[in-house]
Amino acid sequence: MIMLFRTYSAKASAPAGAKGWIEVLIWVSLAWNHGKLYALCIRRWCRAYLLDYGTLPKNSYGRWKTSILLTDEDLKNKILTHLQGIGPYISATDIVHFLSTPEMKSQLGRDKPFCLRTAQHWLHVMGYTWCKEKKGQYSDGHERKDVVEYWQRVFLPAMAQYAESMRKWDGNGGEVATPPPLRHTIVWFHDESIFYAHDRCKLHWVHNSETAKPYAKGDGVSFMVADFISADYGWLRGDGCDAHVTLKPGKNWDGYFSNGDVLAQATQAMNIL
Repeated sequence: MIMLFRTYSAKASAPAGAKGWIEVLIWVSLAWNHGKLYALCIRRWCRAYLLDYGTLPKNSYGRWKTSILLTDEDLKNKILTHLQGIGPYISATDIVHFLSTPEMKSQLGRDKPFCLRTAQHWLHVMGYTWCKEKKGQYSDGHERKDVVEYWQRVFLPAMAQYAESMRKWDGNGGEVATPPPLRHTIVWFHDESIFYAHDRCKLHWVHNSETAKPYAKGDGVSFMVADFISADYGWLRGDGCDAHVTLKPGKNWDGYFSNGDVLAQATQAMNIL
């Protein structure tokens, strides 16, 4: 308001092309990195002030551009308590839904819903950061010395020899033209995946007070899927049969994928081939 009155009253300081009240109003709004909507607010405040010098615009939450969470500690604690009740995987949408309840609308005296961008800003104010959860060190105990030696001295040299007679593809999935061997080598890869009940996105809102936690390889009940696949023919399938194996690992579930299970699946795959 002060900048508008001074600029409009002092013709020398008026910007180029600003001849009247509206032009100066828009110029002042843009000078404060705001748009035309903010210019309407300035005009309303100025008109009210000209009618009554005691009606200065006031911010009930403190200084302008100060988040309400920095002045309303009770509201901040309510939101934090609500987020803690949800668990570690929270989102800005949770704040929007919480503030849209009739109780919170009545407390804030607000009919319009809060936008998602405001909720994201409030998360930063409350100390949250969108990042990967802090984890402690995890060491894979399966890479024993004898296994690594087998990879390097037996498996990889054999695969390099087989690759000379295998079909090859480029990055777009097209087959690369190579001199055809007498017989193509078809490699069937055995793939095993384990899915956990509590699999989550690794990125979420993490509070700055959280510290690194011990990292567990599994989280919740697991489900294992094992199958054979090749780049030439896809999944291994026969006449009404396949080598597909599913298992719920665990002592109290289906047990574990033992050597006997591996041999049985490999036998089934060879029978199909």
